[in-house]
Amino acid sequence: MSMYKLSFLLILAYIVLLGRPLEREYSLEPGWVSDLRGEGAVSTSEPDGVPFRFSGHFGYFSPQKAVIFHDNILYGTALDRQGFINYSSINSALVLQSPEGMVSGRLEVTGYPYFTSGRRFILNSDGTALSEMNQEGAILWTFRFSSMITDVSASRTSVAVGTLNSGIRMLDTSGTEIFSYKPDFGKINTVYGTALNSDDSSILVISGLEPQKLLLFSKKSSGYRIVYSRNLENEYRFQRQCGFSSDGSFAYFDNGSYLSVLNTVRRQIKEFPVGGTLQHAVIPGLHDLVFTSARIGDVISFSGFGFNGERIFNYTSRGRDSFLTRDTSGIYSGAGEYLFKLDMVKR
Repeated sequence: MSMYKLSFLLILAYIVLLGRPLEREYSLEPGWVSDLRGEGAVSTSEPDGVPFRFSGHFGYFSPQKAVIFHDNILYGTALDRQGFINYSSINSALVLQSPEGMVSGRLEVTGYPYFTSGRRFILNSDGTALSEMNQEGAILWTFRFSSMITDVSASRTSVAVGTLNSGIRMLDTSGTEIFSYKPDFGKINTVYGTALNSDDSSILVISGLEPQKLLLFSKKSSGYRIVYSRNLENEYRFQRQCGFSSDGSFAYFDNGSYLSVLNTVRRQIKEFPVGGTLQHAVIPGLHDLVFTSARIGDVISFSGFGFNGERIFNYTSRGRDSFLTRDTSGIYSGAGEYLFKLDMVKR
């Protein structure tokens, strides 16, 4: 066993022995650790593996059996539970592969593939057109924008697209525009972040500069309208992380060294000190824990918070990129060359 892996296991033991209890019913215990160094692609018959991607690695894992498929990212990759595209450049042919690595289709278009919410998209090479394809790689529709795309967020039935200087556009499953909004404030009206919740009832937008604003849209009988607006103290000229909790009751965005969480009903914001540049946030819903990963130099800091803002646990791993997700049995995180699980055990 390498000294690094031994040190990591000791960190996990420290969390369990000295960390605070997560909830009255659960405790956090070490699960498994997978070292991704030197491992190549392997075939698997595991149904419905969970996809992961970080630090030049991608693949699938089983919650109980660790990594079941792994490969190295060539130039970029897009993946979901049904398969992946691992491509060497934006001008290369795009090949669809199954989770076992078998070729399932070849695309006649080039660009940046993006898989999300059970749907598969292609951003063209100059960043001004978005296409959706089916599971076999056939293009279903294409929508062309008047300026570059800056962010994309999708649900099962809609997709919200932020742009460089033409606001946001919302499209349905046929690629038809159903809503648009162009900011009329600030020196520039670039959209730096957009998020759509799972039932299309809310859209979160971060846009503009001097001021830069957070906007929350809510779906009404007459269409979408702004129900919350706030000038942001920390303004950035780059894409900002944002999203919704699993149940849609909260929206979140990165705010300097903090994660800001907006209650979409009460319109109140809670701050969580992540200590660095936010990479991932997992917020299941009301009264649940908030999980984050943030980069601090060459270290990734993983934290868990109660909804009162109190940090319940924290652990670190060397790396500059991370992975974070959870299910009912545990927390799955990755940094550097390692993918690991912490079990949430019912007492």
